[in-house]
Amino acid sequence: MYTKAKIIASVAVLGALWAIHEIDKSYAIKEAVAECKKASKEAITRTERATKALEASSVKDKEQLYEKINRISAERDVAVASLRNRPLRSSGSKASQSTSSCTGRELYREDAEFLTREAARAERVMEERNFYWNEYEKARKELENINGN
Repeated sequence: MYTKAKIIASVAVLGALWAIHEIDKSYAIKEAVAECKKASKEAITRTERATKALEASSVKDKEQLYEKINRISAERDVAVASLRNRPLRSSGSKASQSTSSCTGRELYREDAEFLTREAARAERVMEERNFYWNEYEKARKELENINGN
């Protein structure tokens, strides 16, 4: 009978310990969930702030890009208009005349206009490339800040 009482007491103690363990585990789970929710809210807040900052910066940068593109277009139009006094290429002209210099002063109107437009297009492409590269770099830096790197 004495062993039976020991077994019952041991089972009761083990049951009580197991119940205490389950209670502690549930509190630990609740604390971990609360910490995760808090960290998630903080991350969302940082992300929203970074997104708003990037959007505001992007609006300003886009306005500057459009101004640059408009300036390039205006300069192109002025340059093309100034080329109207150049002679037109005649159908019987020799295409391979040797000249002493390569400044472009002797180019026919069509060739000069083409090169002027291509130069303006290249400048516009470079401005757009720089714009998008800067946008990428800003976003990358903000992401590093958000992640705490």
